[in-house]
Formats: sequence, C-alpha cells, structure tokens
Amino acid sequence: MDHHRAVNILKQPHARLIVSYTRSSVFGRSFHLEPGGRVNEKTAAAILRRPDVTPVDDGLFPGRPQSWTLVGQQ
Repeated sequence: MDHHRAVNILKQPHARLIVSYTRSSVFGRSFHLEPGGRVNEKTAAAILRRPDVTPVDDGLFPGRPQSWTLVGQQ
C-alpha cells in the first residue's frame, strides 16, 4: 500500500496504524492499518515520521507504543 492511500485511511475516525511482532516477518515486525490491511515497512516509517501522527497507547511495555493515529482522529 502506498503512503498516500495509507494516510487517507488513517484520516478515517478510529483508524490506527498497528505494529505486530512476529517470527515470520523479515524485520520481526509487521505493520497494518485497522481498517485497511498490511502496510510495508517503508510506508509505515514514513507515516511515523509525520508530525501529526501520535501514539494511541503503550503496548506491552511502557513507552513502547504499538498503535498510532493522526492527531484529532481518536
């Protein structure tokens, strides 16, 4: 999925970018949009660099978010 399409999905209310850790991924993690589907590592990194993207909550460990949204979309 390209960056433009992924950001448009994140503009939907309650949409999230989520990271999952897995042994089957090359990097040990995979990203997907909820709703929307899988996002490649390059697109996810570009989204996470945006100043209007914010963590939703801590993941399993404090200070280690596992989901993000656009500011104002929570």
